[in-house]
Amino acid sequence: MGASRGSEAAQLLAQYHPELVRDAVALAPGTRTVFAAAGSAENHVSWTRAGRPVRLDPIPLDRVRGTVLAVAGGKDRLWLSADAAASIAGRTNASGARHRALTYEGAGHGGVGVPYQASGRYVHDPSTDRWVDLGGTPADDAEAKADSWPRIRGFLSR
Repeated sequence: MGASRGSEAAQLLAQYHPELVRDAVALAPGTRTVFAAAGSAENHVSWTRAGRPVRLDPIPLDRVRGTVLAVAGGKDRLWLSADAAASIAGRTNASGARHRALTYEGAGHGGVGVPYQASGRYVHDPSTDRWVDLGGTPADDAEAKADSWPRIRGFLSR
């Protein structure tokens, strides 16, 4: 299970190491390993494999042994995680079964996953020394976490 940029790691592990990882959970997911940093014209690669940059858009999920469950907020203001979750759910695994998505319309980037973690609507970005709005509302985020967490646990325990 990985959240935000870590959702890419969860997807990549399930894709490239199906002998180790059956199912994966991608919280506030992205679907690509290359991104443009704020204020930069150049693209940055987030991950490497065997010492080489992994440049994927989208991350393939066709070798995943089990299922990827993508969980996203519809009001995510950091990136389009709801679109990414829909993209993930539109693809199939190694046996041809579809991956899955849960989208919570009012939740933001920090509004999915573990309900016991503190989350806030704003986060400080030290690279720009600015506060970033993650979207959603505290109430919608709490509701999404309360609903998604038992579903995630059930998904992983099957």
